[in-house]
Amino acid sequence: MALAYTHTQDPRYLEVARNVADFFLRELPEDHVPHWDFRVPRNETTPRDTSAGMCAACGLLELAAHLEGDTALAYLEAANAITRSTYETYGNWGNDSDGLLRGGTINHPAGLGIDVSLIYGDYYYVEALTRLRQWGEYTFVVLLVVLHPAQQLKPPTNPARFMRSRGFSRSGAIA
Repeated sequence: MALAYTHTQDPRYLEVARNVADFFLRELPEDHVPHWDFRVPRNETTPRDTSAGMCAACGLLELAAHLEGDTALAYLEAANAITRSTYETYGNWGNDSDGLLRGGTINHPAGLGIDVSLIYGDYYYVEALTRLRQWGEYTFVVLLVVLHPAQQLKPPTNPARFMRSRGFSRSGAIA
C-alpha cells in the first residue's frame, strides 16, 4: 500500500498503509520477528517467517518516507528493530546454507519450507539495509547490524555526518 501511495499520491492508499502497518506491529512478538501466521495460536514453538518480516520492514521504511515527525520515526525504528532482530537471531553466518537468513516459512500447513532460507527473504533483507542506510543518522545502526558478530566496529571518523539527515535530529524531532 505504501508503494501504491508513492506512485499515485492517493491519500486513501497512505491511510490503508498506516492501518496495515499498525496491525502488523501490534501482532509482532517481543523479538520483532513475525510468526508464520498471525491468525493461529502462537507460542514459543510457533515457526517464524523472516521473509515476511523483512518485506514488512521495507514497507515500513517506504511508509516512513511519506510521513513526518514522531510518526515517521516510529515506523523507522520499528523497521530497524525488525531488521536488527532478524540479523541477530536468524542470520546464516558461517552455515552451509546458500541464504543470508534462515527462519523463512513457505507453507506451514503442508509442512513445506519451515525454518529455511528464502531468496525473497534475503532480497528484502538487503533492500531493508539499503533503505536504512539512506536515512543518514541510522547508517551507524545499520553498520552494527551488517557486521558479523566477531567483527569490531571502529567509531566513525566524522561523527557529525550521522547527526542530521532527512530532517531528523539526534532526538528524533524534525530539524
